Amino acid sequence: MTIWRELRRLATNNLECLKRTLEWNVEHDIFFFRISSNTIPFASHPKMTFNWREEMRGLLGEVGDVIRENSIRVSMHPGQYTVLNSEREEVVKSSIEELRYHADLLDLMGVEGNVQIHVGSSKGGKEGGTERFMENFSLLPENVKSRLVAENDDRVYKVKDCLEVWGRTGTPVVLDNLHHSLNNDGERLEEVLKEVRVT
Repeated sequence: MTIWRELRRLATNNLECLKRTLEWNVEHDIFFFRISSNTIPFASHPKMTFNWREEMRGLLGEVGDVIRENSIRVSMHPGQYTVLNSEREEVVKSSIEELRYHADLLDLMGVEGNVQIHVGSSKGGKEGGTERFMENFSLLPENVKSRLVAENDDRVYKVKDCLEVWGRTGTPVVLDNLHHSLNNDGERLEEVLKEVRVT
């Protein structure tokens, strides 16, 4: 079908552009990069039949070579519709598939790298949202669990809430200082940095 040919073309182009971007960064002494979640378009969609894991394996390996050979730190951050602690079963299911895509992409590159998400929804109260996160964390594939990090947000889940998640799941915490400036309990940045470093 035409749509799958187009997706193959886009995925190929995205990976080639990613490789060139990383090479440019190295030439300009930039060794940290967030890889776009859209690198493989619609990768986690239930109707996706394009076997990107096999067909893109060679290009993914080439990108991974650039990352490893130059010690580039990479991360990924799924979009706002990835809500692991949603009250809706279909959202949880699609979120798990999206996280699986991110982890598989990094695995196929053969690189280290984190997949960072927010704790998510606060429907039913923050405590209930935290409990749902814990429950659904147990449903994740091991390669997702090993890469997942929790990031504080600007409205609901503070650094201390992410630290609670870490204490119960082992999920490291990544600190967003701008979010912390908007959503905190009066802790100074230096104080929370010390706690986050432990994770």
